[in-house]
Amino acid sequence: MQYIPFLLVFHITGRCNLSCAYCYANSYVKEDVKLVDAKDVLSQAKNLGSRHVIFTGGESLIHPNFQEIMEYAHELAFDIHLTSNGTLINKKWADELKSMDVKVTISLDGSFPEINDALRGDGTFKKALNAIKILVNHDIYTSMRMTLVKDNVSDVSNYLELAMDNGVNRCIIERMTLMENMPGSELFEPSIEDIIVAFKVMSEYQNIDGFLVGSNDPLWLVFKGKEIVKHLNKNYLCGGCTAGVTAISINPNLTVTPCPRLSVNAGDLKKDSLETIWKESVVFKNLRNRDLFEGCASCRFKYVCGGCRGSALAHGSYLDKDPHCWRL
Repeated sequence: MQYIPFLLVFHITGRCNLSCAYCYANSYVKEDVKLVDAKDVLSQAKNLGSRHVIFTGGESLIHPNFQEIMEYAHELAFDIHLTSNGTLINKKWADELKSMDVKVTISLDGSFPEINDALRGDGTFKKALNAIKILVNHDIYTSMRMTLVKDNVSDVSNYLELAMDNGVNRCIIERMTLMENMPGSELFEPSIEDIIVAFKVMSEYQNIDGFLVGSNDPLWLVFKGKEIVKHLNKNYLCGGCTAGVTAISINPNLTVTPCPRLSVNAGDLKKDSLETIWKESVVFKNLRNRDLFEGCASCRFKYVCGGCRGSALAHGSYLDKDPHCWRL
């Protein structure tokens, strides 16, 4: 089977104007990818078959050359996505994003300031919501993303209502991943019961016309009903965790990981080409063999799920079982 990194997640900076309580990027070196290196990464990824690029950080809008990087990605015909905290988005930025058909995801962790600002900082709810309104008014494809932690599980329904009330196209909810280099992060990690409650609420909003709700979390697929059943008899990877299978992540220091939440070093672009790393990395080869995953090998959902490898790593090894999988 040929594996192609259709999605490039590119952390072009480790700097951010916020310091969210649970964020994995807090551990990044506070540096920017050089413009020449950014263009080289994009060119290499395009030659490997990448079609989508997500610019993230840190906060991408802080990067002094972000517009030039974005323009180069546009020249290469990437489908461009931006993940942002929204605090720096204004009409000028919206005009630039619209001109390159960029799809924007705004991180917001609650339906009102008391929940969101406790996690992301005072005043961030108001600024993020203002950014959403600017983007929607510019007819830019806009998503809201909640990082699910213990403190906002009960707010999921209100959050989805807020998204619909503000005309966003899509709402994404993903569980927080425990980070070993963040003492106290276990206080934010949702339980299995929390995740099931959130997913059940999300499933009630799945069929509302003009509004998409979902998660990149492999466990969410179990709630997809008909979509998952049709793949159960397959004997090859056709869904679930994309890390190292159809997606690759580049950090600000040009190290390569399978996923932003899976901080296993798979290579270094200062030493090897992206193609060499993608094809030769032992980490990537392991991630393409779900028979190596504890608990997944005998599961009928292994080719459409595979659990979250980042969550597995947070509790031991990336080849261990997903600690939040209620089936295990």
